[in-house]
Amino acid sequence: MKRAQFLVPAVALLVVLSGCVSADALTLESNPASIPDSALADASYEPGESRSVVVDRRVAVAGAGANVTLVGWLSSYARSDGGASVVLLSTPNPDVAGVSANPLAGETNDELVERLLGLSNEVTGDSVGDLRRVGETERTVLDERATVVTYEGNVSAENVSVDGSTAQSNESIAVQFHVATVSHGDDVIVALAMHPADLDEQETVLSLFERIEHRD
Repeated sequence: MKRAQFLVPAVALLVVLSGCVSADALTLESNPASIPDSALADASYEPGESRSVVVDRRVAVAGAGANVTLVGWLSSYARSDGGASVVLLSTPNPDVAGVSANPLAGETNDELVERLLGLSNEVTGDSVGDLRRVGETERTVLDERATVVTYEGNVSAENVSVDGSTAQSNESIAVQFHVATVSHGDDVIVALAMHPADLDEQETVLSLFERIEHRD
């Protein structure tokens, strides 16, 4: 099978953080997380979309409800040949009366990946199955030791673009996901990478995770 072009399911990240903004909500904004141009050039990656994402959360405080609007930042990067990609998501993590208002805070890597891929399946029609944890490693991300978990699964090739065309519906391709979540300052940073399982790209994407920048 020819090498497929991949885009980490950023749509799913947007769905996770979708919502209406309430006029009386407390609004908090994170600082963007990014990968410097020098690191991208070393790894033969290019910057993609960068945009804000907004979610309105209702948090129970002392028996009453409080509206909190979170403004986060989503940035994507892709290998120059389209064979792999990385997405960074920064979101504020306010503490409202002892309760986190961030929908990503407190989720394990397993829960986060399954949630994102499940939503991606619903929104984009992609079919990601047989997801399983295949390893983990420790890396330094934003001056903190972070656990990067690696997962492997199968993606239905009928939804994968190959050289501008669509593969046959009876084909599938094994893919790997790498995910790390770290707290930095008042924000939560999620780093998510995706590439074909037969592509030796793990060290490259993990080196990019280690080069993440974020102002606390």
